[in-house]
Amino acid sequence: MAWLISQSEVDAFLSCRRKHYYGYGEKLQPKRHGEGLTRGLLGHEVLAAYYAQFVAAGKALPSQVQVVNSALEVINRNATVDLSNIELLLQLRSLLEQYFHFYEDEFSQWEILAVEKEFRYGDFPFKPDLIKRHRYNGQVYVVDHKFLYNFYNPSMVDIMPQLPKYVGALREIGFPVTGAEYNMLRHRLNAKEKFKRLRVEFTDRKIETFLTEQQIIAEKIRELKDGSLEEWKEKSVRTASSFNCQHCSFLSLCTTDINGYAGRDLLVRSMYEPNTYGYTDDIEGELV
Repeated sequence: MAWLISQSEVDAFLSCRRKHYYGYGEKLQPKRHGEGLTRGLLGHEVLAAYYAQFVAAGKALPSQVQVVNSALEVINRNATVDLSNIELLLQLRSLLEQYFHFYEDEFSQWEILAVEKEFRYGDFPFKPDLIKRHRYNGQVYVVDHKFLYNFYNPSMVDIMPQLPKYVGALREIGFPVTGAEYNMLRHRLNAKEKFKRLRVEFTDRKIETFLTEQQIIAEKIRELKDGSLEEWKEKSVRTASSFNCQHCSFLSLCTTDINGYAGRDLLVRSMYEPNTYGYTDDIEGELV
């Protein structure tokens, strides 16, 4: 079977093979997320709703006020369902309102081509947060949104594989992508600088290296998936460290398994649900 292996799955596998097994073998995800993941997921959803209204809009741009209000409805809907994170939701709403005001003139220079559109390079599926094109020089950039306590520094970005993989894969399937950037929103309350866009520099060698490593790790994952679930579990050793485990959403399940505690099935039913990972089987379409 030709398994599709995403960047997120490779990242989970390299982080901890047991964590990867829970998420992609048993196909579990937590019913409730931690504060950081909740902020990131909801923030991405709001930004997707915002930028989707500008896709292929040309010069006939929609009303900024209407677009902002429509995007922020994502937070309003979430608040009506779950009030347990109301402080986080209010802080996120304030941050995004500031963001929309800070970058309200960006569409005079940039045209939005795609928002969370699925692409595939061989068996590597990927979904960039945003693809934009400069209105005057025609340069095309892949954008990844990040909600951070502190901004990335250039040395950290230099070793991160996600955006070089996306750019390289898009070029391989025929899209003339110029480069990439991280769109960073800083949620630290006392931070003076809240927003920064950091261009990612990479050579052809870097792109080739990261795409090759994607294929190597993907093949290791496929070997696990081609076997039985029990064999996969036995081979999934833990990366047990304070750094890795303290924020892991599978910590309770992993602790139960390693100690042989009773009640595993009850724990799974109460804390986890079937995950929503995955990509469509048929991906078509072009950038405008």
